[in-house]
Amino acid sequence: MIFLYRPAYYLERSAAFRNGEPAALDEHRACRHELEFIIDKNRAGRSNQVVRAWIDPGLNAIRNLQHGA
Repeated sequence: MIFLYRPAYYLERSAAFRNGEPAALDEHRACRHELEFIIDKNRAGRSNQVVRAWIDPGLNAIRNLQHGA
């Protein structure tokens, strides 16, 4: 079982981001291309691990973190 977590998604919906607060905008800018695959159950391997990836939601692109932007 794999869960996806993108911190920028939740920041974009916060009141601070919508109000244009500089701290929220900076935090969003720092994590807007981060995606985490949280592997909760894995029948054939390790479980309880997190794999980080690079994402561009506008292009529907997910890449290996080292080969991102």
